[in-house]
Amino acid sequence: MQIAKTTPDQAKYILRVMKVAGTLDGHLASTPRALITAIQKYFLLTEYDIDYLEFISPEEVAIAITDPIIRQQLLQATIVVILSAGEARLPQLHIIESYAKALEVSEDILKYLRMLCKRQILPLKIDVYRHCFIGQKYKQEVDKQGIGWLLKGLISYTGIKEDSRLASSYRKLEFLPQESLGYQLWKFHQENKYPFPGEKGGAHENTSYHDITHILAGYDTSPLGELQTVAMTVGYKKTGDPLASIFFILLQQHLGVNVGFLSKARRGVLDLPDAPDKFIRAFLRGTAMNIDLSDNWDSWDVISCPVEELRKQYNIV
Repeated sequence: MQIAKTTPDQAKYILRVMKVAGTLDGHLASTPRALITAIQKYFLLTEYDIDYLEFISPEEVAIAITDPIIRQQLLQATIVVILSAGEARLPQLHIIESYAKALEVSEDILKYLRMLCKRQILPLKIDVYRHCFIGQKYKQEVDKQGIGWLLKGLISYTGIKEDSRLASSYRKLEFLPQESLGYQLWKFHQENKYPFPGEKGGAHENTSYHDITHILAGYDTSPLGELQTVAMTVGYKKTGDPLASIFFILLQQHLGVNVGFLSKARRGVLDLPDAPDKFIRAFLRGTAMNIDLSDNWDSWDVISCPVEELRKQYNIV
């Protein structure tokens, strides 16, 4: 994902909008404040005092911010700030609707937030899952390999029958050099007690890029580690709906709404010490990468390569 560059003056307007949207009952809570601070530090590269940022009207920001890409990314960031508070209320929706209208950004950008504020949880979960990094990968593979790929994976995932040939190819990774991606993937599954693709309960083949992102980035599988891994994925993806993936992980790990199938929902991951900072830095690392691991990238092509070599090759800093 390419982030549009902003001037210091534009940055100030952006910060003012995020502060307005993140304020609940006249108070900017610590987590939204920390997230705005991280966005300012790593993306806007400014040092404005958030406490002294004034309210800004939709009309005023529309005059100051004219670039359509910056306008869209401003609203995306503002929605994430709203979610960081751990809840989303209708008054916040109405505020951001007014900004979207003034900035002439399609209201489609607000669809997930609107469903959340109106407590339309089931449609929200379905829509987010369809459009997030997981749903898009499933669609890509079905389009490429047919429905048989999906059904074959479901048979092993649900425990009906193991795909012995596929599972065996992953078990053999144990015998690769320890510095290789393959061995580290085998080790990752062993340490986390994850079944391999093809084993009963194992994920679909070609979805392991998520686990490989963990490995290449050095993020664990704690709630914060999952947040960082998804943030990095959103950063390196070149296509798709970035907000869907951000909603997926924040619903799952911060707002306590279960969207996925492999883990239970939790609350408050962004409230952990330094979590907003780590979240934004992970996203920034993803934007610096020169490859999209989710799009027509085959891990088997580099399975014997050393992890450190791949980090350099993919510009993982």
